[in-house]
Amino acid sequence: MSETKYDCKEIMGKVTELRKLQMEFDGAIPEKATGEYSAANEISARLESLLVLLENEIPKTDEEIESEKALEVEKKLEKTLAKIKPFMKEAWKQWFIPQLAETPQRPSLIDPKSLDLDSLKNDVDEKKFGEYTLNPECLDIDFDKTSIKVLDIRQEIQDNNLQDLAQIGRYIIDRYSKDYIIPDLSFWQWIIQKGIDSPIDLQDGMWYYCFGSILRNSGGGTRVPVALWGASHFSCLVSPLSDGWDGSCRVVLLKR
Repeated sequence: MSETKYDCKEIMGKVTELRKLQMEFDGAIPEKATGEYSAANEISARLESLLVLLENEIPKTDEEIESEKALEVEKKLEKTLAKIKPFMKEAWKQWFIPQLAETPQRPSLIDPKSLDLDSLKNDVDEKKFGEYTLNPECLDIDFDKTSIKVLDIRQEIQDNNLQDLAQIGRYIIDRYSKDYIIPDLSFWQWIIQKGIDSPIDLQDGMWYYCFGSILRNSGGGTRVPVALWGASHFSCLVSPLSDGWDGSCRVVLLKR
């Protein structure tokens, strides 16, 4: 006798049929007053246990797996934005006129490797104010438990003839994203709010760039988030992609 094979959807269909039969069976169980009630109810309970066991053993389809992943990312993004949006609103109040702080925020999850920084450098559009990107790998990271890596890349910049932040950012992402997570706005927010309690390695008066995010200023120009340590706190700053690099600039990365 040949063995009949079913795919996941077909198996699920068979389980659904069994569920319907179970409902019909339950509907036909005699009243409690009859002697047949106990035996029939026991059979229904056993059937329920077997169906639950079978349902748990059915492999998930690719669509179900992708749907669950998307839902998990959506939950993490919602949690992250609950912290970032108030922070960005306060930053805009510092940088711009108060009315602009009410501009709708338009975040997007974008892998830094897919950012065309050289093109974005010249992409200026006032209508895009409010846009910023987040690195999917930074979602829901507990930065308090994450090790950081600080890089002084002046020699690398010279060796590779890198001219501006767009080229430097591209180099950092391509060179280091395999071994490190490129920090984004959420990390930038974290170190600024931690202040004196932030990692001591960052409290040295240097400019720390987070190339995992790009954001727009009120004129629609593209900027990189950067934090500068002062006497007791970080300044909340951004730099144009056309800016250069000097001895006070540093890259901060997150160890995987």
